Amino acid sequence: MHVPELRDEWISVPFVIDTGAAHTCIHAVDATRLFGLKQADLDPANWPGSTLIQGVGGTLAYRELRASYAFQRDDDAWEIVEAPVRFGEFRSSSTPSLLGWDVLSQFRLEVEASLDFIRLTRTKS
Repeated sequence: MHVPELRDEWISVPFVIDTGAAHTCIHAVDATRLFGLKQADLDPANWPGSTLIQGVGGTLAYRELRASYAFQRDDDAWEIVEAPVRFGEFRSSSTPSLLGWDVLSQFRLEVEASLDFIRLTRTKS
């Protein structure tokens, strides 16, 4: 994924596919490890604006940024999706980064658990 406000380069993010999440979110462990953010960068008091999102574990503040997501197809071409990403406040460190419906809604999702197989096929452009 690419978040131009934070990094010039593309970053590989280990998302958990979460069909119960409305929004794609990067939580504190990945924000610090992959994007180089500091604890102060994940403090809503330092953000120009934030949104509260209620989840299974409670309510957290999130900062929304523009992002691009790249998915490699079976033919090695890339599908690029433009959608916002939400960075969670620092206390989100126990939650993995989630690929939510804002991105998933542009794909058909195939899951074959017995084969450890997941495929996203683009349905919208």
